[in-house]
Parts: sequence; C-alpha cells; structure tokens
Amino acid sequence: MSYLPDQHKNFSYLFEPQLLEPQLLEQQLLDLLQTQTSPDLETEGVLELPELPLTQTENTEVYLYFLKQLEIQADVEIPIVFIESILFLDNSVGFAQYVFKKSCLFTLISEFHNLDFKITKANELSISDYCVLAVKKNQNCRVMLELGTEYDEDPSTIHSSAIQSVYAELKKIKKENQIIYFDKRSYFLSRSIQNIIYNSGWDLKWLDKERFSQKDVKTICDKRNHIFTHYLEPFKTKTIILEQKNYDLHAWKFLLDIYSELNTFYETIKKKLFCLIIANIKLKIPEPPEIKVDLMLFWAFVTDYHIFAHILSNEFKDINEYIIIAGNKHISNLCYFFEKHKELVYELNKQFGPTINLHKTVTY
Repeated sequence: MSYLPDQHKNFSYLFEPQLLEPQLLEQQLLDLLQTQTSPDLETEGVLELPELPLTQTENTEVYLYFLKQLEIQADVEIPIVFIESILFLDNSVGFAQYVFKKSCLFTLISEFHNLDFKITKANELSISDYCVLAVKKNQNCRVMLELGTEYDEDPSTIHSSAIQSVYAELKKIKKENQIIYFDKRSYFLSRSIQNIIYNSGWDLKWLDKERFSQKDVKTICDKRNHIFTHYLEPFKTKTIILEQKNYDLHAWKFLLDIYSELNTFYETIKKKLFCLIIANIKLKIPEPPEIKVDLMLFWAFVTDYHIFAHILSNEFKDINEYIIIAGNKHISNLCYFFEKHKELVYELNKQFGPTINLHKTVTY
C-alpha cells in the first residue's frame, strides 16, 4: 500500500494549473523529489514520477494528475492507491467514490435491475470481480447489496444479475461475512405491498363514473385510507429508533438532515393523497399515477436513510471501506447527501453512463 508522510502536503501548493508552465512544473517537481526524500518514500514505493509525455498539453495533464494523487493521498488518513490500468466496469451505469471524515472509503456502483448489458471491451472487469478483489485485499471491507433485511431474501430471486453474481462469487470464496443486506423496505412493508408498489397490481382507477353516489364517495375514502394505512403510514408506526449515543456529533447532524428531508417528503405525499379524494369526487377523475411513483421514490429514500444510519454508526467504526451496489435512484440519493456535506466528505470521482472507466479511480 502507498502513503505519503505529512511533510509531503506541501505538494498541494503546486496544484495551480493556471499559474505554472509545464517546464516550470516539471522542474519544481524534480527539485522537491530530490530534496525531500525519506526512508518512507524509498521503502513504501510511493508513486514514481511519470515519464515525460511528448507534447506540452500531455505533459501538463499527466503532472497535474500526479499532483492531484499526491494531494489526495496526503489529505486522507487511509492508504488508498490509484488504479493505473485501463479497465472498464461491466454492467454498470454509475460509479462514484468518496472518503468520509478522512477515514472510510465509499465506492457506489449503480446498475439497472432488469437490464444486463456488456460493454464489449477486452479489458472489462465485472462488478463481482471488482468486489472479490476488494474483499481479498481488505478484511475490513463490506459489500452492501440491495437485498431485503427482514425475510432472508434469496439473492437468486432479485431481478439483478450483478447482485446475484456478487453474492455468488463472495460466497464461493467464503466471504459471506463481508456482505450486508441493506433494503429496509421489507421491515416496513409486507412483501405483497412492496411488490404492488414496485411491480404490478396497482389499480389506478378506483371509480370511473360520470356521477358519484354517496356509496361511491365512501368507497373512494375507504380506498384512500387503505393506501395511507398500509402503503405510507408504516414509516411512522414502525420507525426504527436511533440512539444519539451511537453516533458522533457530525454523523448525528448528518442523519438529522436526511430525516428532515424524508419527513417533508412523507407529509407531501400524505397531503397529496387526501387531496385526491376531493379531486375524485368534485372533478370526477380517476387517481393519477403520480401517487405510485411518489411511493416508489419515498420508500427508496427510506432505505437510503437506513444505509447512512448503518454506515455512520460508531458500532462499525472499524470498517474502513464500503462498496454499495444498488439501483440508479439509490446511488443518486447517496451521492446527493454525500456531496451536500462537503465539510465531512472528500469527493474522489464520479461518472454516470454505460461505460465506466476505472482508470484513475481509487482502491484500498
């Protein structure tokens, strides 16, 4: 593993691309490396000075990237290294990495549950191979999978070949103890209701009549109350109580911020749901599909809140690396909250699209 002693933080002042010509940048680097040697640099094999590119533009890019590596490695407290090979992550549509409080590396990988695709490149790496390499290198690495926490979900039943493959490969090398199921929707909702929200069976038209009778009004109200009681209210009636003593002050404020946004979303759906009763009766319209979409997004948000509740807990402070594999919406939510708290989070890289290049990304 590579690291930089504290004295090499003075490399960071060179990261001023608009001020330095390539030749001056090169000479200052050479001078610093010659005058600031140490046993640590010699024995630990810190990044070697790259060979000079052919053009000034390439020269500038390579050395700025080199300086950025030094800056990051000096600033965080864990021994991260950069992948120098050109590798592409197969079957992934998003990849982001953050260091939280300088001491824990988070790698977020998003995939489409019901869609498999290959990038048809020779130097591709599967998500499962990526995870296998990580857990082999670091016994304090945990792989979090979008699997139900409450009913011991069989990974083979989830509509995600990536998650199925990761579970199977880690089990094959006897690393199941480094897998964490994180989908808390199974705690709040029954399997049947969860399936109705996310799959099929949702009846969008309660009544489709020109004139409503008193009996019809009661039917509409009963169905709206049913949705509230079984599809939304469990967030309040089955809330998992978190104890502040299990979190440091920064982590607790982080969680309170997420919960505040989540509670606002809950109140918005609740209000919309009961407003629709009036719309059904006065305007004689069937229920619009937005309520189902809102519920899908809301319960995904609930799950993401509980991911943070787990990873920020002092109970797991010895874990210094997490790889989280989930659907695209989950990963977008996690990125949003990591980047909202820049005072605690160091963003390393982020890319979304069908071709994820692991070159210059970080590993432990």
